[in-house]
Amino acid sequence: MKKMARVRKWIARNPTPARYILLGCSIASLLFGALLIYSYVSFSRIIDARLHGERERTLPRVYARPLELRRGESLTELELIARLNDLGYAQRPMVGAPGEFAVARNAVLFTPRAGAFSGRTIRATFPAPPPVRRARGPAPPPPRGITRLDVTAGAGKPVGAEAVTLDPPLLTALMTGGEREKRRRVGLSVIPKRMQEAVLAIEDQSYYSHP
Repeated sequence: MKKMARVRKWIARNPTPARYILLGCSIASLLFGALLIYSYVSFSRIIDARLHGERERTLPRVYARPLELRRGESLTELELIARLNDLGYAQRPMVGAPGEFAVARNAVLFTPRAGAFSGRTIRATFPAPPPVRRARGPAPPPPRGITRLDVTAGAGKPVGAEAVTLDPPLLTALMTGGEREKRRRVGLSVIPKRMQEAVLAIEDQSYYSHP
């Protein structure tokens, strides 16, 4: 109470300086409050815009197990080409970028987009076909299996590898346009043949033979 009384007496004795001080404090408080409000509104808009952009760019996807190739795996050249096509790899005369593959004599060259050898050229070598000869009886089956896996980085010397991991195949995406959805109607031709066979084997093996 004594301090308040002293302040009042000082203001009464010095009215002009006291008013200037109070006016300055009031203006400073108003400017500080306006700065806080402006900063809050500006940063809120920036954060909302970035979060909205992330929601638009991030597409939920469901992937299967990554494809792994091993030396000696029972896989033909045509089967490897089919799997690369399923993963969205583009066939080129020569491999130049990740996601491309080329077919050579008894070999398939490709550059993975993911995995430990991402961006490096992989050469999968297959056994040469047997010479054509006239013989009675059925022809022997063509040789199968990957005989070699060689990894090349730039102009360096190819290095043999035991296994190479490719991209995981995409099963489905849970967003179309700008809205999320848990399920979507698709044509039967869009679903891979192996997935159809797997679902039928699990759910109903006689689905197509029901009366």
